[in-house]
This record gives sequence, structure tokens and C-alpha cells, in this order.
Amino acid sequence: MSLLLMDGFDADDQTLKWTLIAGSFGQDSYVTSTVTPYGIGRCIQLGGGSTGLNAQSYKQITRQFAATSRPYIGFNFKANLAGTTNGRVFALKGDSGATTHAIVTLNPSGQLILNNGAGTALYTSPVGTILANQWNYVEFTMTVADSGGLYELVLNGTVLTTYTGDTKNAGTATTIDTISLFGGSSSQSSVAPTYWWDDLHVFSNTGTVNNGYTGVLVVQSLFPNGAGSSTQFSPTGGANYTNVQEVPDNTATYNTDYVSGHRDTFALDDLAYNVATVRAVQQCFHGSQIDAGTGNLKQAQKSGSTISYGATKTLTASNAFYSDSWETNPATSAAYTPTEISALEAG
Repeated sequence: MSLLLMDGFDADDQTLKWTLIAGSFGQDSYVTSTVTPYGIGRCIQLGGGSTGLNAQSYKQITRQFAATSRPYIGFNFKANLAGTTNGRVFALKGDSGATTHAIVTLNPSGQLILNNGAGTALYTSPVGTILANQWNYVEFTMTVADSGGLYELVLNGTVLTTYTGDTKNAGTATTIDTISLFGGSSSQSSVAPTYWWDDLHVFSNTGTVNNGYTGVLVVQSLFPNGAGSSTQFSPTGGANYTNVQEVPDNTATYNTDYVSGHRDTFALDDLAYNVATVRAVQQCFHGSQIDAGTGNLKQAQKSGSTISYGATKTLTASNAFYSDSWETNPATSAAYTPTEISALEAG
């Protein structure tokens, strides 16, 4: 599988999926916004704030994924270009997030700056490359090496720069396994810029699909909107699907079960676009164990008359995020079609 990570941020569950790095400061910037590129769902917003000690909203959030020798990342991005200093946009890291190998920053003049992991600028785009409060699609790939390594930065389908040379900052691994997103200024004496991200994906260069640049991709979340063909879990109240459709999730309402083999599935929202190609499906849930012993759960997916299951998840006492991803429909072993997505049940 080439898909390593994707997040549309629509479920407002970022605190379960992303880690806030110690040392980040600010007040209310680890939030989602409904100001999105296509007018649906949510995006993640980092930064924003006024001057003065502890009034800044500088944040760094990270997610790890399976290590790859060459990641391809893409996302929709918007900035308000506020502030007086350069702001970091994203970084790619290896050694389980311990070693930074690439940093992209943005200055108040709308110039994207490509830096190596040590923070040395290797390329600066023209003034006004990024315009205030306008969405852009950013893509990036790299390889890690002391010599012959690669950085490539792409904006709205145009390659801004390709660099070859020393891309290994430190550490031992020559793979990338972590992405960091930033917002705000690291200086508490300057006004903090605000950044927004949406439709984030990370691919590897392996596999037969999703192994390179794709151009603009939309990560669209489909929430339960009705009962599926199997409703064997017990709801805290109301219909089963109403307990798992809230945004953000209300942990006071849920479905529970103690019988091995019971299945709960739900009908889903329709796609909001006239989609031609479905590159992957990621099925997600929040869950916890409320009884003694070991509690396991598998995600179920019904396509046509076929029931398929994800990997076994061992639950913990704390509510947590779990996911499974498919690049082909397990019922057909072919790419999902929009028609199949419209009829899919998940649970």
C-alpha cells in the first residue's frame, strides 16, 4: 500500500490523531475551521493571536506514519501573511520524529522558503508566491542522503524548485516517518500568522497506485446518516447511527457490545462532488474498552453483499482513534467506484 496517511480534518478529532509538541505555546489555536477550500467539512487552523507574552498561538502538531524512503505529500494551504518573522509551514522528519530533514517556511511577503533540516535556506520563491487568504495546493517529495538526496517543492501543479545534494541532517535512518504542521510565530514579541490546512495526504513511492504526485486531491469525510443492514450493538439512547455521527464526537453517546461476532454498520453520507476517481478509502472510529479483560474490535465494511473487515484493534480504557485504509475495494479487488462509495456501509 502506498497510502501512509490522510486527513480531511472534518471530524474535529485532531486531539486524538495529532500530537501537540511540548514547547508550543498559545491559547486557542489547536482548532478546526469551517472556512474550507471547497465550502464543505472542516480544515485545521493553527496560529493567530496578538502580541504580548503568552498571547501568541504558536503550535506544532505531528503525526507519525510508516517509514518510507521517498514520501509524496500534498495538501491545501492558506495563510493570512500576518506577522513580522518567517513562520514554519511544515517539516518532515525521520528516526521516529527525532531528526528533522526538511523545513518549509513562509515569510510575510508570501515567499515560500525551502530549508534543509538544519534550517539553512536552499531556495526562496518570488514575492507574492502565496497571496494572503487564498487557498493553494502544495506538494513535496524528498529523499534522505548525505549526497545525491532530493528536495522538490510544487505549488498548484508547477515545480518551484528541485534540489539535489546533502539532505540528511543527522540521525541514523534514511527514511521519513513523521510530518509536523506549524502555525504562529516562535517569537512571543511578534504578531502570529495563521495557517490553514486541508485535504492532507502522504504517499510512498512503492506500490502500483498513489506512488507519486497526483495534483489536487480532496479528502472527503462521509458520516453515518442511517442504520445499516446490521444493528447488533446496544445504543446509549436513540438509533445506533445517531451515537456516532456527531462532530465533534460526543463521548457520552456511544454503542456498546459484549458478544463476539456482533456487527453494527451504518449508511453513509453521499459524496459531495461529481467524483471521477476514488484513490483510497480510510475507515475510522473512536473507541474504548469499558469492561475488564481484553476488548478487541474490527471495522466492518459492506460493499454489495460482501462483508470485509479491517485489522483487529485492541481497545484501551481511554477513548482513542483507530483507522484502516484500502486502495482497492476488498469486495472486488479493484479500485472503488463512486457508485460503490454511495452504497457502502461502514461500522
